Amino acid sequence: PPKVPWDPEGGQNHKAIEIARVERSLLTNYYIDKADASNNIEIITLTMQVILNNYGADRFIDWIACGKKIRILVLSPCSMAAKLRSRDENADESYLTEKIIHQIEVLQQTVYEKARHIVKSNECLGSLEVRFYDGIPYFAYFCTERSMAIGLYYSHLKGLQSETFFVNDTECPVYKKMRGHFE
Repeated sequence: PPKVPWDPEGGQNHKAIEIARVERSLLTNYYIDKADASNNIEIITLTMQVILNNYGADRFIDWIACGKKIRILVLSPCSMAAKLRSRDENADESYLTEKIIHQIEVLQQTVYEKARHIVKSNECLGSLEVRFYDGIPYFAYFCTERSMAIGLYYSHLKGLQSETFFVNDTECPVYKKMRGHFE
């Protein structure tokens, strides 16, 4: 995607952070390429819908089978934050709760069931961990040991319509600070 360098040091032309000029929904290939080249993948998301739709169960199974450690942090369907974010998206308060629960069912039916078979056949080298968080989501992120993409959530736009910031330097303070959100 076309990117514009952003200089956090005021004129020294560091390229640690760049901004995509396309919607986050159009960056699937970027995320897949970064994941394919990495051992560890961390994702923070609202519902997992885009993740499961864009990557597909088979890709997750392949990543797990080849030893990738995947961690996903998703909004708790029972949280007040899910209700509040549903309102932000001009929907009924139960909208995100129902959507998240549905995506958990999809994850269980597709990825989990297939992963059980590779675990039984001792072909599984990696892992998939899904955790819930209970807080107002301000961003989504996709992180590997080499790079990070951060998409903002605005109260007046759906998250997929927001800009994405790419952090291409693991020594950059933004990379280090953002990694703390997952923990």
